[in-house]
Order: sequence, then C-alpha cells, then structure tokens
Amino acid sequence: MNNKNNLIFITVISVVMLITHFLLGLNSVLGIISSTFFIIAFYLVDRIFKIKFKIVHYIIIMIIIILGMLIGEYAYFIYPNFDKILHLTLPFFGAVVIYYALGKSDLKFKYRLLLTFTSIITFLTLQEIVEYILDVLLNAKLQGVFISQQIENIKALATTQSRIDDTMWDLIYGFISSLAFVLYSVIKRNS
Repeated sequence: MNNKNNLIFITVISVVMLITHFLLGLNSVLGIISSTFFIIAFYLVDRIFKIKFKIVHYIIIMIIIILGMLIGEYAYFIYPNFDKILHLTLPFFGAVVIYYALGKSDLKFKYRLLLTFTSIITFLTLQEIVEYILDVLLNAKLQGVFISQQIENIKALATTQSRIDDTMWDLIYGFISSLAFVLYSVIKRNS
C-alpha cells in the first residue's frame, strides 16, 4: 500500500477501535493509549523499514488490537476462557505478519521460520512481564483469571485461576499457536 492508503487505513482502524471501545462502554484510558500506540508503531515500522505490508496485514493487526486490547479488557471478566482463546489464536496471526516482514530479508526458509517463532515467543514473554508490572504498580488485574460477580449490590472479582498458572498457560498456548504456524508453513511449502 502507498503512504496515502496507509494513512487512510490507519484512520479507519482508529475510528473502528474507538467505536468498538465506546460501544462496549469501556472507560479504560490504558486500552485507548495502548491500542493507539500499537497501531502507530506498526505503521512506523512499515514506513521506516520499507516493508510494504499488504492490506491483509493491517487487517490482522486491527483484529489483534480489537480482540486483544479493546474487547479483551471487557471480555476477560465475563468469559474466563477468552484470554486463553486469544493466546491460542493471535500468536498465529502475529506470526503471519512477522513472517511476511522477514521475507524482505535474505534469510533462508528455515531461519525465517525460526526467527518468526522466537519473535512471537519473545513478544508473548514480554507481554507477560508488562502484565506483571502493571499488576504490581496499578493493580490492573491482568494476570490471573477473574470473573465478575455481583454480591449484595457490590461488584467483586472472583479468582478462577492463579496468576502464575494463568501466565504459564498463556505462554503454553502461545507456544502451541506459534508452533502451529511453523507446521502450517512447512506443510504449505512442501505441498
């Protein structure tokens, strides 16, 4: 996509993100800030490194942002397995984007796959570290699985999975998803 189309698409993504955010009645400034930062960072990486991502890659990033950062902050407390579904699916889609970006290099297929796999695992690990820091500093309730309950007109969160178990399962699901991308790529190349 050219620069004009990129800017138009990013504007559309931003509007969709904001509409999604407000339709769900979310009031998290952190969700808006992190979503905005993520899409701007993606656009800047595309421009600076001249990767020339296709429209499908921008759509993948939009899906990751909407599901993971916007709807996620709402759904985590209603449907306890929502986070697990994200950790089982989104790394695969992230790997599609990274693999494409690495295609601009002279890396052989096996090294491109290895770097894609390790990049996703590294990103997931950093995400868990950031969740831990935000929990410690802001009590953001990002680690652990909670369900929102109404007890005598008081809204409370009940823990259904401990913080460490949640972190480990998130990493395991991300590992499985990343490995699925590697297997998919090998099968696709050999077919």
